[in-house]
Amino acid sequence: MARRLPYRLYFMSLCGLYLLMVFFFHGRLQLDIAKTQFSKNRRLASHRLVSSEPKTSRPLNQEQGGVRQLRHIKRVVNEKRANLTREESYINFGSSSSSCLLNSNSKKFSYIPLKSKVFYVYSAYLDKRSGEPIVRVIALLVRGKKSKVDVKCMFRVGAKKLVMNATIYEMCENHNRRFGGYILSCSLPEIIKQPCQVSVTYVDNELGEKYEKLTRKHITLNIMKIEPESAPFKFGVCIPPLFGDVKRESIVEFIELTKLLGSQHFVFYDFNITSNGTKEVLDYYAKEQTVTVIPWKLPSHIDERDIWYHGQLLAHNDCLYRSMSLTNVVAINDIDEFIIPHDNNPTWNLSLMPIMANNVVGLSFNSAFYDPHAGKNHPSGLITIGNTGRSKLFSRIRTKVMLKPDKVFEVGIHHVSKPAKESYMIKKVDSSVAYIHHYRKCVSNYGMRCTEFQQDDSLYKYYEKLKLNFDYVMAKFSHSDFELESK
Repeated sequence: MARRLPYRLYFMSLCGLYLLMVFFFHGRLQLDIAKTQFSKNRRLASHRLVSSEPKTSRPLNQEQGGVRQLRHIKRVVNEKRANLTREESYINFGSSSSSCLLNSNSKKFSYIPLKSKVFYVYSAYLDKRSGEPIVRVIALLVRGKKSKVDVKCMFRVGAKKLVMNATIYEMCENHNRRFGGYILSCSLPEIIKQPCQVSVTYVDNELGEKYEKLTRKHITLNIMKIEPESAPFKFGVCIPPLFGDVKRESIVEFIELTKLLGSQHFVFYDFNITSNGTKEVLDYYAKEQTVTVIPWKLPSHIDERDIWYHGQLLAHNDCLYRSMSLTNVVAINDIDEFIIPHDNNPTWNLSLMPIMANNVVGLSFNSAFYDPHAGKNHPSGLITIGNTGRSKLFSRIRTKVMLKPDKVFEVGIHHVSKPAKESYMIKKVDSSVAYIHHYRKCVSNYGMRCTEFQQDDSLYKYYEKLKLNFDYVMAKFSHSDFELESK
């Protein structure tokens, strides 16, 4: 018969087992409580790191532990970012959003010297129309220097610089002046899908290699996007640089009549408008998003003899590229010129769009003078209603154009200089369909004769709406100031 354990020893064994179980479960419970508190403090610390509320001057120990943990995590993430390969960095750069590209209403441009009194750059555009992305730069250069300078474009990707050769294209209507307009073109490296900036540099080859470092200078331009597919307007107008005492009633009449014809947006270049009333009118239309006004200031040493008509050709082409994101169709004319249909259709859309079909990407219009001395005054004071004496002879030299901007590489002053493709055509519009009404004194040059005039009341069909809209806008400005400015 087995010997039984003493009762006392049996009781002590049970007590020991109970104490061991209590110790074990109590420890686990404390560990779970600690983990829960640490997780809570970590969330609290994370909230305080991103919150605008000030931190307490004496944080709890648990909060300090949470902050230290977050700092450790942030340090690890930053180290991983720093260790990304160059290829990964390129991919991230190329896939970034387009927010860095300037919009078509941007005014942040001026002539910046690559070499003072010789070479200037103005604006840059990202052109993807041909499939191959190309950066186009509007530039001002002493004519004859084209073959004597080496121009390059530099793009940055992280710490790396990618340099591409630039081609230099001379605009076609520089009129043999000392300075002319040019378009610089730089192919975009394949690794970059969407650049924000381009740095332009050049070397004057005439000075020799030993002077290269002295002549090389980088000018960085922000790039404007070209997005024809998202253009908000169907018709727009580009106006050459305005200067001097431009009457505000002339601006209002020009905008309101051209709006009746179909234009929804206007781009003005302010060379040096001296009349404050006109600037107020332009500001009014700008607030309505009907007008974009671009400051246009040429380098101070360039006078009227150095460049054609205050840089008109450069303004035309800057507006051409800008309009690619603004309008489907753009006309280029002065504020005393109007493209008027004469085929019983009142608007551009009804009269001209059937012509601008298939491969026709531009229209050219003859012009006629509407001389104030050959017309008759009208009580409304509207020039287009009062000046009804038209020159019998049409000018085929003083033409103006309307075009699809995204289908054109370069525009001149009186014609489309270069379509984007050879297959694109520019069509001359018969004067029975539409022509330019030019409201100014007739000028007898380029084959024009100012001896015969005929009466033309064709604009009377716009009179009621034009007068109503004109009066509505002018009423917003001081009547006394308007009378003073009109004198």
